[in-house]
Amino acid sequence: MLIFIIIVLIIGILFLTYKYLALKRDVSQLTIQLQQLSQDISSNQRLRTTTQFHEMQQLTKALNHMCVEYKQQRIQFRKKELMLNQEITNISHDLRTPLTAIKGYSELFTDDIEVTEQRRYLNIIKNKTTTLIETVNLFHEITKLKSLDYELKVEPVSLNTEIEQVFLSYYAQFTKQQLEVRFNLQRVSNVKLDLAATRRILTNLVQNILRYGKSFVDICIYEQEDFVVVKLANDTDEALTDENIQDIFKRTYTLDKSRHQGRTGIGLYIIAQLVEKQGGNVSANIKNDLFTITMKFHKG
Repeated sequence: MLIFIIIVLIIGILFLTYKYLALKRDVSQLTIQLQQLSQDISSNQRLRTTTQFHEMQQLTKALNHMCVEYKQQRIQFRKKELMLNQEITNISHDLRTPLTAIKGYSELFTDDIEVTEQRRYLNIIKNKTTTLIETVNLFHEITKLKSLDYELKVEPVSLNTEIEQVFLSYYAQFTKQQLEVRFNLQRVSNVKLDLAATRRILTNLVQNILRYGKSFVDICIYEQEDFVVVKLANDTDEALTDENIQDIFKRTYTLDKSRHQGRTGIGLYIIAQLVEKQGGNVSANIKNDLFTITMKFHKG
């Protein structure tokens, strides 16, 4: 009798062990499929199982149903996003065209008018129009950045060359504002970046310096371990502190309205987004009225 009980227990333990191992195998297979599916959610792949467990079959069925619903919702969201982006593009174009015309005509009038008061009013119109055009362009750019189909075309980029070309293209503005540009560009390795995005980063940085710089800007580039580092430092009288300095890369950051006509920090926000999308990082600090922005990109 005792032997019979022992045999039954052994058979029971073997049966439970078999069931446990089979369930573990089924869960492992399902987990692997879910990981693969999460990497390419747009594929038509379905979860499959050879399990004999009713509960696992029901779970697989429920997960497949959830995936189908998610894909359908994603398709609908994508359609709405494309429609919205097109609307924004159309609105941006509709706004930009008349604003550009107004700015052009105001510049023509400014050249011919000698009356000081009228010239002052036209200059106000021109400056306000310029600000509106910049705002429309930045708004359009943010929309593209947030789009799901925004793709980077990565290629080897010489940051030395791009920095020199972008800054030299603004030589007249720096001279007019008496801003001294001081280069300290070490020859560094090419970095795999999107060329258009990189030029936008550098252009936004230059425009930021022209708006808020005081008398000089130092541009440095060098290699540091596995990174290429770009550092720009300019003196400024902006009311920046250690507390608010890290907020300047946020979309909601707004400059002192009394001094800058309500300008926002959208340009810096775009810089941060483009740097991060390319696997880099950006930071800022202020010390003794010296404002510094540092960008790091992986070499090669």
